[in-house]
Amino acid sequence: YYLSTSGSDTNNGTSPATAWATFSQADSVAVSGDTVRALNGTYYLGTPGQTSDCIHTYSSGVTWTSDTKWGAKIVCQAARGANAAIWVIAGDNETVMNFDLSSNSTQNLGLIVYSFSSNPLKGNNTLIKGNKVHDMPHDGSCTDFGDGISVQTEGLSGVVIDANVVFNIGPWSSTSCSAKFGITSKGNAVISNNIVYHSSGGGIELHCCQGGAVATNNTLFNNTRAGIVVDTTSGNTIQNNIIYNNGTIATKTCGIDDYNVPSPGTTISNNLLYGNQPANYCVTDVAGSTPAGQALADPQFVNYQGDGSGDYHLTSTSAAIDSGTSTNGPAFDYDGVPRPQGSHWDIGAFEFVPR
Repeated sequence: YYLSTSGSDTNNGTSPATAWATFSQADSVAVSGDTVRALNGTYYLGTPGQTSDCIHTYSSGVTWTSDTKWGAKIVCQAARGANAAIWVIAGDNETVMNFDLSSNSTQNLGLIVYSFSSNPLKGNNTLIKGNKVHDMPHDGSCTDFGDGISVQTEGLSGVVIDANVVFNIGPWSSTSCSAKFGITSKGNAVISNNIVYHSSGGGIELHCCQGGAVATNNTLFNNTRAGIVVDTTSGNTIQNNIIYNNGTIATKTCGIDDYNVPSPGTTISNNLLYGNQPANYCVTDVAGSTPAGQALADPQFVNYQGDGSGDYHLTSTSAAIDSGTSTNGPAFDYDGVPRPQGSHWDIGAFEFVPR
């Protein structure tokens, strides 16, 4: 099926020439195994002051994809309070890939996985891949959650958040917004190969209560607060991440940090941390989480720029090369390059390939 900015919901949706106009129409028709392709263009959804989310998709087993990567741009204009979202994934086995998502209002959440049903839970086996989630202003009070990509329901399984770019989440230059992260998970999601910068709460948060999440091979830089935060959860894995130059504005920060009550049993290994303030590693309440195999060295990107305009591939002398672990490591990198290219997994979103 097809969506288009010039489509009509009276069409049959089966070709670009007869595309539908709305995601809700596609969601009402598509069934498991179907693909809905959004043609290139800017989809302005909602109206200023609207008190509902911009997109809900409930149909299980459907793949939602932009026709070309980031060619379908979704701009959410709704302005609801806490826990509103640009896109709510509320079905099992859904895939959302290659969209450009942003908000020009006081929207609080970006692309989220959330179950409206408690029995059974919905949102299992979700794949969020290749999206650009960005420019989400805060709500004024800056106290409500406002994450770019988020697993909001505890108890889900099989959620993968891979190879997305997330930036400008909340007021990056503010020291008061601690609840607006690039990516968060309440459950056992796999968070891999993502690039996150300019997020006011921090890069990634593993938050409450189920635990068992894996944050691996992400590149996190120039976030207001910590690169990765562990918050009231247990049994997580933090590995193979480049965590660089975070916490340079706010005070409750570090490369890897913990908030609130102890979070036992987290494995922290094979990360590269450098230039984070006030320190690279500030975990004090994560029992049994003595870091192993950490590298404290400049990652040596091809062209580091703090505003995201650089090239974050590795140079040939980077300490991140062959310094990762294969356990729980993704089979491919951000670009789709197979891992490993050398003797071991590299650290960060990009596997080094000689040029």
